[in-house]
Amino acid sequence: MRTTLAAFLLIVYQVLANSQVLFDNDNNLYVLGVNDKDFSAGTKKEWNSSKSFSKLNKGDKPSFDTTAPNCWLSQYNNGGYCLNVDNSNKNSIYILDFSNKEWKKYDMEGDLPDFDKLKAVLDHDTNVWYGVSDKNLYSLEMGEDLLPDDTLTWKKVQEVPFDIDDNVVIGLASNHLHFINGGGLDKGEAELFVIHYSYFQPEEQKYGDFEQSKGQAVSVFKESKEWQTKFWFLPENLENSYLIDVDKNTTETYEGPSNKDANSAFTSNDQTLVQLTSANQLYYLDFSSGNSAEWKQIENTALPLPTNTNEEKETSNSKTTNINYALIFVSLLLILVL
Repeated sequence: MRTTLAAFLLIVYQVLANSQVLFDNDNNLYVLGVNDKDFSAGTKKEWNSSKSFSKLNKGDKPSFDTTAPNCWLSQYNNGGYCLNVDNSNKNSIYILDFSNKEWKKYDMEGDLPDFDKLKAVLDHDTNVWYGVSDKNLYSLEMGEDLLPDDTLTWKKVQEVPFDIDDNVVIGLASNHLHFINGGGLDKGEAELFVIHYSYFQPEEQKYGDFEQSKGQAVSVFKESKEWQTKFWFLPENLENSYLIDVDKNTTETYEGPSNKDANSAFTSNDQTLVQLTSANQLYYLDFSSGNSAEWKQIENTALPLPTNTNEEKETSNSKTTNINYALIFVSLLLILVL
């Protein structure tokens, strides 16, 4: 009976695990934490070929068992930085060297934020994390190289001077933090923090007419390795995908993902936006041809992903949530019985 329970709880763990997805400097896609496995998936033309997917097994691999994982590309160093990706090591950052395909773990100290609440981005030019938790702005300097040669110390920068809560969305572009879904913001507006001057801009910036909403922001990394000038805003309902250009102060509207899973992870280069759902399904939007682009699913037998059926396409966020709650309830019930 105990063996059966252990096996069942392992299934629950895998369903609730939060995976992440990243591009490297050469537009190779990485799918991390899928059924406790990490994959290097190659470039877009290779995604539907099982030969392109290879497992990553080297180093201190994180478990991806947290509720709010956060992975970013350190573009100058061609590596991935991952915060809050291992429940047993909350105060550690995991670094994936894309060149060597190896994980390394480093401890963090200082004014540690609440990582389950932290909304954080990695600045392109300075290689510094900036994040907000409990209305305070925090920073973490990673150093010039991919692997830090000094102690990693979080610092509390200052209190955020405008009204925000845990549902704030932070986009990164042009070395500015762009705060969406703050209190008092009108449609299409964002509050700004200027990174290089450590300065909150006193006036809101208008970018378009998108609704203020919970959701996610996804930086658009350039193949030229220059700083990002665009980011995606993906509202929680995923009805639309908004591409915000901070140089032009404009927003382009694209169709939302066909899979409306609000717990999805996203990544983007300057041609393709990729979605990894909480059920470990992969979709992408090739927006290089303009806002008539349509979402497509990546089907690859090398990944432990569900097959593409009509029923799976219709899976909603509420259905996923209900399944997760049911699994948790049954697992707790089994524990009480034993």
